[in-house]
Order: sequence, then C-alpha cells, then structure tokens
Amino acid sequence: MIRRCLLPAALTVLLAAGAAVHASAEDAALAPAVASLPGSDDPAVAALWRRALDLERRRDHAAAAATYEQLSALLPASSAPRWRAAKNHWNAGRRLPASDPEARRRAYGSTLTWARRGLDVDPDCGECCLYAAAGLGGEARDGGAIAGAMLVSEIAALLERGIPLVEQRRAPESDSELEELYYAAALLYRSVPDSNVLRWALGVPGDRRRAIEYMRRATALGNQRADYQVELASLLVCTGRNESDTALMAEGLALLHAVQERPAAEVETDVRARAHAILEQPQAACD
Repeated sequence: MIRRCLLPAALTVLLAAGAAVHASAEDAALAPAVASLPGSDDPAVAALWRRALDLERRRDHAAAAATYEQLSALLPASSAPRWRAAKNHWNAGRRLPASDPEARRRAYGSTLTWARRGLDVDPDCGECCLYAAAGLGGEARDGGAIAGAMLVSEIAALLERGIPLVEQRRAPESDSELEELYYAAALLYRSVPDSNVLRWALGVPGDRRRAIEYMRRATALGNQRADYQVELASLLVCTGRNESDTALMAEGLALLHAVQERPAAEVETDVRARAHAILEQPQAACD
C-alpha cells in the first residue's frame, strides 16, 4: 500500500515535467534575442549564445548543454547559461532509451548540478528551481519508492519557490518555464494522496483544489493544448465528484465535450481517448 501510494514513477513525470514537452516550432519564436542576453556586447560571447540557441532549436541538447557550459565560464555572475545548461541536460536525458538507465541518471545528475550552480549564482533564479526539481525527479524515478518519497518535499519546495520568482521576472520567452512550473505543481498536488499518514511521510499534502488552480494557470499559458485541457477537466470532474460540487463537475464535463469537438489534427489520439473515457465513466477522472 505504501509503495503504491508513494508513486515513484508518477512523481518523476509530474515533478520533472521539463520544457522539452514543448518541443515545437513555438520554441523558436519565443527564443530570446541575443542582444538581451548577458554579456552579448562581447562578440565572442554573443557568438556562443547564438550557437547554443541554434543547437537548442535543433534539439541537439547535448551539444547545446556543452555550449551553455562554455558560456557559464565566461559569465561567472549569470544564472542564465547555467539554467539553460540544466534544461538541455534534462532534455537530453529524457530522450535516452529506458534501456540505458545509467546514462539517464548521469543526465539527470548534470541537470541538478547545473541548476544548483545557477542558484548559487542567483538564489532568485526561478528557472533554476524548475530544473533542480526536474533533476531530483529524475533521480527519484531510479531510486525506488522510499528514495522518491524522501525527495518529494524538497521538490515541492523548489516548485513553490520558483513560481513567484518567474512570475515576477516574467518575459515572453520565460512563459514555457512558468507553464512547466504550474503543470508540475498541479500534478504534484493531484498525485499525492490526501492522507494524514502520507502528509507526515512525504511532507506534502494532497490538495486537489490547489492542483486545479495551478492547472488553470498552466492551461491559460498552454496555447489551447488539449492535453492540458483534459488534465484540468479530469481534476474538475474528480474533485466535483469527491466533494459533491456539481458546478466543478459541470465545468469539467463541458471542457471535455469542447475537446471532443476540436478537429482531429488538434488533439492527439490518446488525449481524445482519455476525454472520451471520462465522459463515458466520470469516475475514471480519479484514476
């Protein structure tokens, strides 16, 4: 029972929901202008920024991470190349095959290392908090239920610390990191069972109302992502059923109907299937 409730595999998915879930053309549109980046008045630094951003756009994450690490040596007081190195180590790791767990652990370890280096330089780096949580989540997946449980409160603290920091310093190119912070926090509070024993064991309470609020924020930034809409709808339906809140249930079911009415090209098959399953059997929202 305890092993089931601690959900080590699920924790990794939700605690470490990195920016790679947005591997789309929109990333390029939101890339920061080189002129706005630290040290860009130095031609050599500007050239490295351009190279790193181009590698990242092309999803050559290992090479991008190495280039950001070079930049960090030239910019000792800036967290920007450090959290971007962490981000690319994470994206590189999540693309490695499950059959190579050692390589994945190394990538997640590098994610955590570079995120922490960013926090050492700038304790108010919200993006660093996100990727520190991602790195810890990756380690939790490979450490089993008890190891994962020991990290839950630390991951939750990083997410809660990072959210207001990114909100305060928000720029258009930071929206994907803010979106991921909201999404990770929503799934964290959804997935931890609301139990006094587990609240004590994990140091984090299950809180579906809090999860709904964070999921609303992620959905608002998510450019009409159907998977976000279905996740929000499932939270609304499940919470509405459990708390006899008919308004929440109605809102969730209406959102699911709206997803079902969207064109096929806008909704992945598994997302549409999940929406259909909940509409057929609303209790499935709590699965």
